[in-house]
Amino acid sequence: MSAVETGLIAAERSERTFRELSPFGEAGRQRINAAGRALLEHGALSTTRSFNAGIRVSGEEKFVLGGFTPSGEELAPAAIVGFDGTYYEGKFKKAHLELLEVYATIFRERSDVHAAIHTHSPYIEGFAFAHRELPILFGDELRRLTREPIPLVPWEPRYSAGTIRNAVRNAPNAPAVIIANHGLFAWASSIEDAVDLIIALEDAAHVATKAQVLLGKTPLPQHA
Repeated sequence: MSAVETGLIAAERSERTFRELSPFGEAGRQRINAAGRALLEHGALSTTRSFNAGIRVSGEEKFVLGGFTPSGEELAPAAIVGFDGTYYEGKFKKAHLELLEVYATIFRERSDVHAAIHTHSPYIEGFAFAHRELPILFGDELRRLTREPIPLVPWEPRYSAGTIRNAVRNAPNAPAVIIANHGLFAWASSIEDAVDLIIALEDAAHVATKAQVLLGKTPLPQHA
């Protein structure tokens, strides 16, 4: 079954057997909205505010999937769905349905990951469209996570999980990947840590872009 079919079935079930969010689901919804708002406030989202996120349900093959609205607006909807697309509770935003399999793949492949976020962060997106990996040039916190560049992976339709699956398997220590001509997927042990990671990566992408304009970049020495 394709990712699109999985999403459509989940949407149909949510309309036919709608259930209110449980306390865990509501808490996840609030944390996802808070994550989007934090990224917006830090300038780490595109002007279209493209953002969605998933939070794993610990010990189960389920996750909370949702988006965000700016401060002062009603929280965006969220739903709990199984790795296989089974609908459990809550309400989907239709644009997120095609991403069910992508998030499920991240959680399947990385048991240590409890949250993942997709954005079109402006400077990182520049690397996506230039088909370039993102170098890690500075930042103690960022360099503690990875000293390797954030890998660039080939473009696939947003509903295809093949790119993410291959990227996670080929770069098992990477905390994020950049999809060519698309944007960023980042993951961490919590959604709050994923937010901090994206802010740091966007800052790194901003500095690297400015350095390139000034005729190049110089990485730190190996012992730094």
